[in-house]
Amino acid sequence: MNYYAKILILVVFLIPVTGTSQVTKNSSGKAMPLIKLAIHGGAGNKPEILKNPKNREAYKAVLKEAFDKAYHQLKAGGTSEEAVMTAITILEDSVLFNAGRGSVLNAEADISMDAAIMLGETKDVGSVIGTKRTKNPIKLAQTIMNHLYHNTLTGKDADEFAKLKKLTMKPLSYFKTQERVDQLERAKKQNQVLLDHSSPQDPDKFGTVGAVALDQYGHIAAGTSTGGLANKMMGRVGDSPIIGAGTFADDKTCGISATGKGEEFIRHTIAAQIHYDMLYNQASLKSAVKKAVHETLESNTGGIIAVSKTGDVVLDFNTKIMFRAYVDEKNQIQVEI
Repeated sequence: MNYYAKILILVVFLIPVTGTSQVTKNSSGKAMPLIKLAIHGGAGNKPEILKNPKNREAYKAVLKEAFDKAYHQLKAGGTSEEAVMTAITILEDSVLFNAGRGSVLNAEADISMDAAIMLGETKDVGSVIGTKRTKNPIKLAQTIMNHLYHNTLTGKDADEFAKLKKLTMKPLSYFKTQERVDQLERAKKQNQVLLDHSSPQDPDKFGTVGAVALDQYGHIAAGTSTGGLANKMMGRVGDSPIIGAGTFADDKTCGISATGKGEEFIRHTIAAQIHYDMLYNQASLKSAVKKAVHETLESNTGGIIAVSKTGDVVLDFNTKIMFRAYVDEKNQIQVEI
């Protein structure tokens, strides 16, 4: 074997199996891996609860905790899947958001939670609809993705699969908060369906949670988790677990997680619309998201977080606020409401 053949073999064996690391530079010009992360905790219109500074800081503290831990994973060489799972799990464990613990109650005073995760490299998908007792629906969605040929499980069968895989299960009392009980009573008296944290003074707030990440290997992952609508009828499904509506990821374009009126996002397959606008029309992430949010969707519908394959981060919404944390173009961490 000649010298050049030996060099070729050595190079082949040194190529990382996870893909080629992407590199960018920080403000001082130092080379660093290209990693991006965006998370959300819902969108809405002037929620009364935020008039109290302590409440506002409480929301921001949980968002920052979720973001910091997930971003640390990315900086340490972790995958986009790991970062998405970390961020959403922390948000699910908080009573402040409509996902996992603190989920809204349905018409039967029970909970019904949905979640989904998608990997942009392989197009692997896992989603769960109507889980009632699995502590972290996003972990069940990931378990479905990693262990089943099927993409989606629903209801009692989903919870049985969670038990089989030894995921943590919780009684209704764990998920049920007094705020949600009061909210359901208001909704029943008014004979209406309320969105997430809404109240008569706060009719349009969507507290679904989600995360989108780009890791240093160039791979994107996106995930979304929600408790749905307060006083919703049994069996109702929103956009969060529907791939192409509320959750999507493709390394060719971007990753997307949505929050808002699920019926609208499903009707227009919003996440898929953004992907195909970029793929076939060569639209930028910013213009594709803007078109979907401000032209396709009705006003006061919700918002989207998105990260492109080149590291662009876009957070756009047609409500007055959106709970969010992200890395800006200067690689600075922002936590905003």
